Amino acid sequence: DAFDATAAELAALLGGEGCCPSADELTRRAARRRPPYSIPPRRLGDEEAPPEEELPPAMAAIVGALFTAMALEDTAESESPVDGPIHGAGASPGVYEGRARVIRGPQDFERLEQGDVLVAAFTTPAYNVVLPLLGAVVTDRGGILSHPAIVAREFGIPAVVGTGSATATIPDGARVRVDGTLGTVTLLN
Repeated sequence: DAFDATAAELAALLGGEGCCPSADELTRRAARRRPPYSIPPRRLGDEEAPPEEELPPAMAAIVGALFTAMALEDTAESESPVDGPIHGAGASPGVYEGRARVIRGPQDFERLEQGDVLVAAFTTPAYNVVLPLLGAVVTDRGGILSHPAIVAREFGIPAVVGTGSATATIPDGARVRVDGTLGTVTLLN
């Protein structure tokens, strides 16, 4: 809950001079900023695209490509069969084998160890702090332009996103092979 303390409060908490808030006070502050829901909406606002005829031609092409990519994200999120590989969108190339850790939110970060495969419904910028530990990323939601896809490419780790069912299908602690090129996740014996 350090994000909810001021710079002076953080200095006091780290042993400097001044008054620092109690752990209960920081928890209360953090609760105020947390939304009452755990899954963000797919989209905000109206479903209508901006009128392309009012945009310069180059911008209209970019907007068209963006909406095409967003439509692909929605089609990638389908249920995968339990008896075979789990399919999604290959968002960052490479193949990695490791232990899967099903993470429900930042409260589970302490369970991650070097080389683990993050399996989550979705990720947010809060997950950026654990990405250097990971061997691969697998998410239920998202597409090639989603947060987990972009940061996995930045860190050079394989990622499969938009599986629709990874958190329900992959047991915590199971050994998996993540193929970010083909967009598959395979449970290993």
